[in-house]
Amino acid sequence: MTDPRPRILVVEDSKTQAFKMSAILEQEGWEPVWAPTSEKALEELTRLAPNLILLDYFLPGMRGDELCRRIKMNINTRNIPILMLTAEESGAAELHGLESGADDYISKSADEEILLIRVRNLLRKSRTHPAIPGTAESPFRKAKILAIDDSRTYLEYLAAELEGEGFAVEKAGGGRDGLERFVKDSFDCVIVDLMMPDVDGIEVCRQLSEIRRTMTNPFVMLMLTAHESKEDLTRALDAGADDFVGKSNDLAVLKGRIRALLRRKFYQDENRRILEELRGKELEAIRSKSEKDAAEQADRAKSGFLANMSHEIRTPMNAVIGMTDLLLDTPLSPEQEDYARTVKGSAESLLHLINDILDFSKIEAGKLELDELEFDPRELVGATLKTLSVRARSKNIDLRSRVAPEIPPRLAGDPSRLRQIVTNLVGNAVKFTGRGEVFLDAGIDTESEREIVLRFEVRDTGVGIPPDKQKVIFDAFTQIHAPGRGYEGTGLGLAICTRLVGLMGGSLGVESEPGRGSTFRFTARFKKSTAAAPESSMPVDLSAPAALGPAPRPLRILVAEDNPVNQQLVIKILTKRGHTAQVVSTGMEAVEIYSKEPCDLVLMDVQMPGMDGYQTAAAIRQIEKTTGVHVPIVALTAQAMKGDRERCLAAGMDDYMSKPIRAAEFLAKIERMSVVRWEDELEEAFRQMGDDPQIFKEAAEIFLKYVPGHVSELEAAFRTGDAGAIESAAHKIKGTLSYFTQKRPYELAVELERCAREKHLDRAERLVVELKSAARQMKQAIESYVRKVAVG
Repeated sequence: MTDPRPRILVVEDSKTQAFKMSAILEQEGWEPVWAPTSEKALEELTRLAPNLILLDYFLPGMRGDELCRRIKMNINTRNIPILMLTAEESGAAELHGLESGADDYISKSADEEILLIRVRNLLRKSRTHPAIPGTAESPFRKAKILAIDDSRTYLEYLAAELEGEGFAVEKAGGGRDGLERFVKDSFDCVIVDLMMPDVDGIEVCRQLSEIRRTMTNPFVMLMLTAHESKEDLTRALDAGADDFVGKSNDLAVLKGRIRALLRRKFYQDENRRILEELRGKELEAIRSKSEKDAAEQADRAKSGFLANMSHEIRTPMNAVIGMTDLLLDTPLSPEQEDYARTVKGSAESLLHLINDILDFSKIEAGKLELDELEFDPRELVGATLKTLSVRARSKNIDLRSRVAPEIPPRLAGDPSRLRQIVTNLVGNAVKFTGRGEVFLDAGIDTESEREIVLRFEVRDTGVGIPPDKQKVIFDAFTQIHAPGRGYEGTGLGLAICTRLVGLMGGSLGVESEPGRGSTFRFTARFKKSTAAAPESSMPVDLSAPAALGPAPRPLRILVAEDNPVNQQLVIKILTKRGHTAQVVSTGMEAVEIYSKEPCDLVLMDVQMPGMDGYQTAAAIRQIEKTTGVHVPIVALTAQAMKGDRERCLAAGMDDYMSKPIRAAEFLAKIERMSVVRWEDELEEAFRQMGDDPQIFKEAAEIFLKYVPGHVSELEAAFRTGDAGAIESAAHKIKGTLSYFTQKRPYELAVELERCAREKHLDRAERLVVELKSAARQMKQAIESYVRKVAVG
């Protein structure tokens, strides 16, 4: 395979000059790329990774020497050769360019062939010594130079000047003497005169170049001549010289070129050292690969075990908790009710234990990630304490809280995990307090324009913690109070809280005195929300589902569930509410029933024999491509690992519920998601229009004419991420839908409009898909109903 064409970045503000140089470079088979400014050059550097840079000294804005310094300071670009160009033909300009880090310097008025010779030389060096990105620059060590010249006067003068620059110089009075000295010692740079009577500079360069090919740390060579010509320049570079300088030049220019050569040499030396280190590390990595593979295999086995354990335990727990709920909803004697509530309380405790173990395992494996959702901290605190207030009242403990008024009403973070921390700390305080109070205080710790760190304190008047135990309580599986004293628990709660607080950018600590209570303090970092504050901030119970209203219209629900106990549980919950449930035990049966009989919603168990829930949902979605009807599918799964929800949604399901299910939450979700019966909706819309077919037809024509276009507009806006356009399209769809329905499609448009207005486009994708499906179904229903009222 041949090497790709060398890419050369031409940094030149003159379009004419850039065009001229590009034409010269293209004739040589190279690929020039033009950048008119330093700023544009920096952009192109990242994109192109050129083999060479031709850099104009005088540029608008950032000059060429400053750009050169920036390139050489950047570890990823410092080894790209730079040839500095200028229209100013002076030693001072040349020296300044070389001192800024350029590898060579040439006047714009120089012969075209001279330019090409110097470009070829630098390209050859760049191919020989590639850059190693990601390394740190080290200072140059003191360089050792061998100077070879038959003119004793010039040699002494040159050596004195170089030694004054801090170089160590050894002198040789001719070519043969220089070669002998080189064999006996090592040098970083050799300066050799072109014309010498015994062995001339060209021959010295050839012999030294042969030696250099065998060296691990090669030196650099610079040719000196009293008679400058294009032919001598070509001969010197072909012989192996790295640069060519006339003796008539200012000596400062010569020293600048020596420094430029040495700078490049030391970069190359460092790169070789780094390559050796990388090879050593690669060898070490190969040796440890088997250990790494074994660790990864163990981690996969652990994750699989956790998922299976979650499923196997949650499946019977679903039946225990669900059936107990149903039992408590029947007439019971006081004794029976007490037994049932004891069973439910024990089941909830067991479920809490399972969740703790899963959380801790996920944290230890580094697989627990925080969500970023908007929430009201006052609502969260109020709801959390409300769930704990029953336990506090049973012990005659005063449970109080204060949320500082300066805390913003809307924050962005993970409210579920914050609630988990508060629940654990306040729950522990209630557990270990026999009398007195538990007080939660929330305030601001630090604040910036975009972020805020909240401080929470949980104070109690309980048993307290001995000083020698105040550190170990945050370790996993540690309990300082014996379970026999009534302080049951796993010893995982504080360990989980510590790690969750750490993920939130905060810390957790305790102050306590035995017999006088404890104060747990933690901080957590959140983003400030840009959304408008809600009109009301009254506390609500976020952990409990909203109370169910009157029973809606009966739903026809297809239930795919292979566990007989869970089948019975779901049937009883649904039928008690007035819904109809058709139950199947396999995915194949679910697909067959769905293709023959209409339904309003599908409840899909994820793990079934044969065709699992994911495959079944995908098969149902394939059927819907031909019918144009989208029926909601809600996953029911006993798994609760990260990624389960995402996998369900990717398979075509609309939502996800983790077992064990709570009857009220379960019913609220499926009734909210059930597919709209368009016939009923359009009948109501027709009555609202005075039973006038003409008015209904005109409204239908508006819908059929504009809504498909608005939906296309919505999809295009979502693809480009234009929140304003999404909001506008959703508003238009909402306005047209309002003629026909105030149910799910209308609610989708309202929610989508709000998400776009608040710039929450991560939540919009599902809404766009569902609204598109609803609009398509509604279009078909309206066309059919228009024909119906026309005939009627």
